[in-house]
Formats: sequence, C-alpha cells, structure tokens
Amino acid sequence: YFLQPRENGGKSVKVEDLGSLRLNIVYTEDHVFPSEHYTPLRDLLLQSANVEPVSASTAHVLGEVCREKQEAAIPLVRLFLHYGKIVPFISVIAHAEINRTQDPNTIFRGNSLTSKCIDETMKLAGMHYLQVTLKPIIDEICTEHKSCEIDPVKLKESENLETNRENLRHYVDRIFSVITSSGVRCPTVMCDIFFSLRESAATRFQVDPDVRYTAVSSFIFLRFFAPAILSPNLFHLRPHHP
Repeated sequence: YFLQPRENGGKSVKVEDLGSLRLNIVYTEDHVFPSEHYTPLRDLLLQSANVEPVSASTAHVLGEVCREKQEAAIPLVRLFLHYGKIVPFISVIAHAEINRTQDPNTIFRGNSLTSKCIDETMKLAGMHYLQVTLKPIIDEICTEHKSCEIDPVKLKESENLETNRENLRHYVDRIFSVITSSGVRCPTVMCDIFFSLRESAATRFQVDPDVRYTAVSSFIFLRFFAPAILSPNLFHLRPHHP
C-alpha cells in the first residue's frame, strides 16, 4: 500500500504529525522436497476411498489428528480434485457420518471432516457458478441502496416500514428465483456429491421423506448461497463487505 498524508485542504503537514506505523512480521520456514519424495504419501491418501472401514483410511485419520478440520480438508480436497477422486472420497466419508447420525434433524450440522471437505469443494468447484448466479443481483442490491430494514426499532424517521418490506420481499424473490433456475449451471462434481448425499440419507432415514432434501440443503443453502449473500466479499462477489 502506498502510504501518504490525508488530504489537508492544501495545507502542508509536518512530519511529526504523520503518526507512526507498526509492523508485526512472522517468519515461517517450510522445507519442501522434490515431488517424488511425497509419492508414497500421495498414493496412500488416494486409496482412502477404498479402505473399509473408511475411519481406518489415511485421509480420515489425518482429519482426526488435525486440531482444526479445515487444516486437513483444504489439502485433501485439492489432492482428490486434481486426481478426479473427490466424489468417491466424499461419498464414503459422508455415508459413514450419516450412519452415525441418530436424528435426521441434525444431519451434517457439525463441523466434521465431511462438512469441511464439501465446503472446500464448493468453494473451488462452485466459485464460477456462484458468480454467474448471484453476482448480478448482489451488485444491483449494493448499487441501489434501497432500505430493507423491517425492524421497527431500527427504522429511520424518513423510512416507511411497508416500503422496506416490499424492497426486502422483492430482493428475496429475485434471489430465490435465480437460485432455483440455476440448476443446469451447477458444476457436475457438486451435483454428483449432492446425489450421493441424497441417496445415503434416504437409505439411512427411510421413514423421513424430507431428509433427502435437507441433506443437500444443509450445504447448497446453509453453507454456500446464504454465506455468499451475507458476506459477498468472502466469495469474491463484491470487493468489500457491504
């Protein structure tokens, strides 16, 4: 960043009035060997989808020993995506998690290795899909600056509750419409993962006809579309948080 004094109405600024700048620098040294050194580990990880039970696989064990599941999910997803094996891997770990779930209402609600891997896959494979689906309406909302505040306590004197409610309803309808009509643009890898989730959930909870949908909506809505709408800057839909 190029640092310079703030505009001061053309007046000169004394050096002592410029303030100070503090830097906190952390140095991390990583030793990276030639790729052939990692071949045995890579092959071991890629075999994880074929190990029974999957809890004994290298990838699953890695997810258990990492303090943060995200630390394991990010490199695992990149590896499996690169070799075209992400769908079978996520399918088996998701199937195992579903079988451990007792209540269909809590399906995929925890921050497990499965949920973190699917989150990361959606970010990598679904970023363009998110851009073409949501970015136009998000840009429109941010440009128009129409008030959507419907809490009477937070309402400004110049605002009308009914007008704001209509603004909000209009935007929600538009967003819901673009999402529900975007199925043909959803990346194949995401569709394949969601199909696997649906089948596993329907088999596990046969008495609950809705679980096949909630298993999918737990990700596509709660972990993909909704966060992107609330924080579009984190999904590269906007340069800054609105």
